Amino acid sequence: MTRALESVAVRLALVYALVFGLGGGVLWSVLTIVVYRYAAEALTTDLQTETRVLLAEDGGSDQATLVRKVEARSRVGGLFVYSVTDPQGRRLAGQLPDGLMPRQGLDEIQLPYAEDDGGPAEEVPVRTLATALPQGTLVVGKSTYAVHELEELVQDLGLWAVLGLTGVAALSGAAAGGLLSARLSRINRAAARIMEGHPDERVPSVGLGTELERVRRNLNALLDWQQRALEALRHVSTDIAHDLRTPLNRLRQRLDRAQAESIDGRVPDSAIRAAIADLDQVLETFSALLRIGQLEGGTGRTSFRPVKLGDVVDRVFEAYQPASEESGHILTRLVDSDAEVIGDPELLVQLLSNLVDNALAHAGSGAQIQIGAYDEGSKSVLAVRDDGRGVPDDQVERITRRFYRLDSSRNTPGQGLGLALVAAITALHDGELVIGPNHPGLAVRIVLPRP
Repeated sequence: MTRALESVAVRLALVYALVFGLGGGVLWSVLTIVVYRYAAEALTTDLQTETRVLLAEDGGSDQATLVRKVEARSRVGGLFVYSVTDPQGRRLAGQLPDGLMPRQGLDEIQLPYAEDDGGPAEEVPVRTLATALPQGTLVVGKSTYAVHELEELVQDLGLWAVLGLTGVAALSGAAAGGLLSARLSRINRAAARIMEGHPDERVPSVGLGTELERVRRNLNALLDWQQRALEALRHVSTDIAHDLRTPLNRLRQRLDRAQAESIDGRVPDSAIRAAIADLDQVLETFSALLRIGQLEGGTGRTSFRPVKLGDVVDRVFEAYQPASEESGHILTRLVDSDAEVIGDPELLVQLLSNLVDNALAHAGSGAQIQIGAYDEGSKSVLAVRDDGRGVPDDQVERITRRFYRLDSSRNTPGQGLGLALVAAITALHDGELVIGPNHPGLAVRIVLPRP
């Protein structure tokens, strides 16, 4: 059962059935109420109309005339039942039994009805309208059997309609889920082939709308980028092997020759100078490859420009405000500086984001986190403070090391690289990373020089 619920088709079928079932149920209830009210109002209108007809032409003031009208209608039969009583409540005409007197105005009574075959009498619900007269009371009634029959018919039809709609919705959801699952299997097969050693494989079109097509394009772009990166890495490895093999072999040959030509353990100066030249070539090759890697990685100060730290704080605050509320933290900001620093705004945003991420992950639920920017003498400061668990004093100097994590943080997500990246960005901006207690909690300050 659990594996079945993990299927997209089954889940969509259940969701479709639930949504359409609830919607159909609400519609069914509303329709039943509306139909019943309409039928009841129509029945009341019939009673009022029949009463007005009987009381017309002196029927309301002349009791004898009213009795004749009621007796004539009673003999003809029909859908209505009548009763005319004197002031003492004695029946003068009509079919209603003695002693069965409805309340004034609209009422509903149970009228005994005997079958023609002599079977036991049944009670029929009758809606009545009793009108007080100067010389008695006029009662006009009509059976509500048709109204109840209509209500039951609507309920039955509505029930079957809801069940049918729910079934169709479940089948539609299962079909949609099956189609989606089949299309997603194409992505899984493509991913499997890539992992099996076919880097040129790409995700095929799934044809289920622009959203999935956008995902497909992004995945293929990611695979192209990864393939280019792997190719670049392979070329770099090949270049290292190719460019260093010759000088290293030459160095080995020179050292072998120098050892063979040595006299009393003394190596000729020419062999030493040649070996140093070969080593210089190796070092130059490594320096060149490192510089290429830096340029390809986009590091450096080429994108530095004037940046307001207040703008950096605003961007990070707006980005993390929803996440902090969702995780039960209180995120505030304090911007008390209009000064500018020279740096990369995106790297500074990343730096501050990493600090806020660390606070959200390690300060504990309900902690207050403040991000701010302010001036401190001739320098400007970015700061993140929290009142959470903090960091032991003997661990403060270690938390900026790569892959270093506190024992209390080993069960939380992360790789221990966040503060290492903060330290690297701080160093790139000629800043100072200061980490200390906040009494309680942790305070992290990035002190940056102003131009």
